[in-house]
Amino acid sequence: MFAGDCLAFTQATRRSAHRLALILEDYHKGSGQLVNRGKSAVFFSANCGDEVKLYVMEGLQITNEALGEKYLGLPITVGKVSDGTFSYVADRVRSFANGWSERDLSCAAREVLIKANAQAVPTYPMSCFKLPADVCKRMTSYISNYWWGSAVDSHKIHWQRWTKITSTKTEGDQGHPCHLGDPGRA
Repeated sequence: MFAGDCLAFTQATRRSAHRLALILEDYHKGSGQLVNRGKSAVFFSANCGDEVKLYVMEGLQITNEALGEKYLGLPITVGKVSDGTFSYVADRVRSFANGWSERDLSCAAREVLIKANAQAVPTYPMSCFKLPADVCKRMTSYISNYWWGSAVDSHKIHWQRWTKITSTKTEGDQGHPCHLGDPGRA
């Protein structure tokens, strides 16, 4: 159970659907709370036949099948990670940086924006999944371009190697602005 939601995992059989329906009924009797079947959805594995799907959904009285949906902002299923599933993370970082590009901000202000916003965007997805290298590289590129005063898609001179300015303070370097895309950092 999380955030008022409940995920139940079971085999896609008549017996399992019937048993889950009984459990939900017992929950209702014990707590007084009803399951909102209109907001509920059933997710099936790829090897589940249409007939099985139909009797499971009928047994649970749930008409929605979860297909390519997200739960808490993350995809329910992740196939081959290179399929663009996590492109939205880099795109969100890009949109943040694009919104900031119009302002003339000091280095300190740019650092605060990067740390407070651009680093926060991938934190949750990265806690659950290993993001593809190309997504991390795109995020690093957007942040690096913004850091050096460029627009996200145009370049100004980068006066230091990105790996040098993103080294930690304990390593004797500047310790900013972020550590995105560097696999040796957490």
